Amino acid sequence: MARPLLLAGLLCLAALPAAAQEPRIAEFSLAVEHRVVSMTLQVEDAFVPEVMARIRSGFPVTFTYDFALRSARRFRDRTWARTRLTVTCKYDPVRVEYRINYRRDGQLFDTRYFHQWPEASRAMVRLDRLALFDIPEEARGRQVFVTVEAHLLSRSKWLVLPDDLKAPEVSSTIFTTHE
Repeated sequence: MARPLLLAGLLCLAALPAAAQEPRIAEFSLAVEHRVVSMTLQVEDAFVPEVMARIRSGFPVTFTYDFALRSARRFRDRTWARTRLTVTCKYDPVRVEYRINYRRDGQLFDTRYFHQWPEASRAMVRLDRLALFDIPEEARGRQVFVTVEAHLLSRSKWLVLPDDLKAPEVSSTIFTTHE
């Protein structure tokens, strides 16, 4: 009697879907030139089935990247600058084309068109040498770091509770800004 129950339990466990990968920021690097902070960013496992279903249906999907320049104090960080970068993908099934819009703090600064999904998906999660912000005058000569958090999909549980799909916040190494 115990063996059939054990076998039934194992079969039920085998039938459960494998755990989905959580989105994560795999690469985050900075460069500072002429008092301008630029970054390179790569998000992995961003295209979960729910995101793919929205894109294929033609609904716009927006990935939001929140950046902050903070001082490296021990007990309390001061935020010197913030920037929000949004990358929106809109699929047009008639033209079979993906339109990717890039906005920094709400202002459109680039639009790209792709006819292949691999190129469009890479444009959404790979950002190369993108200028984030100028280092404020009062932050120059101080030790600072940059944080980033990626919000990939707004959704709700049970129609009430917010449950965003996001990658955990990542911080850069501490660096000293030059005067």
